[in-house]
Amino acid sequence: MRRVAAIIAILGFAMALSAPTSLATAATVKAGGPCTTLGKTATVANKKYTCIKSGRKLVWNKGVAVVAKPNPTPTAPTLSFDNLDVNWVRKVAWSQVHNGVLANSSFTPNITYVVGPSLSAERVNQEKTGLNRAATFWSDVFQPEKVFIGYFTEKDVSWVDQAMCSQAEYCPSEMSPVISDIIKQNPNACTSAGATQNQNGIPFFHQCLGLQSENVKNRQTGPHEYTHWAQFKYLDWNSAPNWWVEGSAAYFGGTLGLYENQTVPTALDQVVFQDAYNYVQQDLCPMNSVTSAEVVACLKFTYRQAAPPAPGTRFMLAHVSYYPGALATEAMLAVKGLTTFKNFMSDLKTDTFDNVFFKHYGLKVDDFYEKVAVYISAMYKLRR
Repeated sequence: MRRVAAIIAILGFAMALSAPTSLATAATVKAGGPCTTLGKTATVANKKYTCIKSGRKLVWNKGVAVVAKPNPTPTAPTLSFDNLDVNWVRKVAWSQVHNGVLANSSFTPNITYVVGPSLSAERVNQEKTGLNRAATFWSDVFQPEKVFIGYFTEKDVSWVDQAMCSQAEYCPSEMSPVISDIIKQNPNACTSAGATQNQNGIPFFHQCLGLQSENVKNRQTGPHEYTHWAQFKYLDWNSAPNWWVEGSAAYFGGTLGLYENQTVPTALDQVVFQDAYNYVQQDLCPMNSVTSAEVVACLKFTYRQAAPPAPGTRFMLAHVSYYPGALATEAMLAVKGLTTFKNFMSDLKTDTFDNVFFKHYGLKVDDFYEKVAVYISAMYKLRR
């Protein structure tokens, strides 16, 4: 019985030495203040005090600062097309975009703006922020001497066609959509945009900054269209699958439009996933459950030429392309980096898409589709 009591006493003494400091005790713990148990410690205000013997008294020592252990920084796994980790691909790809933004000196092309009478200078300047960022980002592979940009709202419908023709040299024709007709198709959500060339072969894009155009999703529009200009330099759109043409523009549009710093913006998941709605609703390529097999089939489907939709047609080839193409572009960046991506794009000027892909990414596009489809299907299920 005495042995049991001794053990309990020892355990009680050990617990007393290590017990956390109560609020009442904390109020009395200070350097040089009295304490009762030799060797006992107490932590107050990030300082650890120990009860020591000073002469005949027990007192708290001067204390030692407690340094919090930093949480270890997670390390990205080695990504490959066989290991497209849904927790890391977006982060690693974003770091490539971030480095690309910082790598180039500021570049602003010679832009002629044609601005509708209903627009304020403040609203136009909002769009220029993302546009200028895209111009700098692509400046190592694309520096146009001159470009035209038309901004307007649904209120400028009677003004827009003549103004674009006389001031931007973009006149309606069989090959050039009539901008006022585009506005009339959806006047209550005037957010449309299109990148092309004017009658003299000079880059031109038009963008409606009307109703709903200030939604976070539409911050991608200007950089998206500028990315198309960079693509135009190296290929005829019909020579590449539409998933890459529209998907990479959607990806860089979103990342450059939302860019603020090296941290992945919380809105990026929302902006990317918003294109998934039309991806699963479109009736051009069957998409029931977004399985890997369905994704592969629809990536291959986008090799068809992107003819303009017929009047009254709800969906177009871009709706099959935006979402999976953005995620496929993201995977390309995460695995091989931005430099490889830009070199790949530049080489499209001299060879076919499939050949250039194999040259820079080391596998046939059909094999790439099988691998990246797993990532696309997984991200869809995560609503990202």
